[in-house]
Amino acid sequence: TIVVTHPGGGHYIDVDAIIVTDPETNPPDAVSDLNAVSGTNNGEIDLTWTATGDDGAVGTASEYVVRYAESAINNEDDWNAAADLTGEPTPSASGTNEAMTVAGLVPGTTYFFAIKVGDDAGNWSSLSNSPSADAKSPDPVGPGTYDDANENIDWSGNWGIGPGAD
Repeated sequence: TIVVTHPGGGHYIDVDAIIVTDPETNPPDAVSDLNAVSGTNNGEIDLTWTATGDDGAVGTASEYVVRYAESAINNEDDWNAAADLTGEPTPSASGTNEAMTVAGLVPGTTYFFAIKVGDDAGNWSSLSNSPSADAKSPDPVGPGTYDDANENIDWSGNWGIGPGAD
């Protein structure tokens, strides 16, 4: 449907030409170098990849969707079953290095990741590779005095004075 309106409210408009184009159907390239490593803080994994474009490898895409699971994400069924993350960065120009830290994971658990790239016309890339990493675990503690707020001590219950203690 084409609606033509006279900007001055008149009844006649002189139309010289109407150009009808095909909708954009060229999706962004898939990310092929997604990498996952244990993060800096407990329960974190750091992700890195190279930005693809809006049309294949050209331009700048519009959005990323990153998902994770405790098994490899190798196909659309795996993708649909994986948990969706939030906080993905806004895509940069094709060829730019991208990074994202995933927090709040169970320390020591292995997680797999995958990413899809979207463009401004609603086209989506195919699925990326699916690397894995272990969420950062607490550092081992050695002899010493520690309080209940130390992030490297995993404990449950309450602190208290035991029998025979002063």
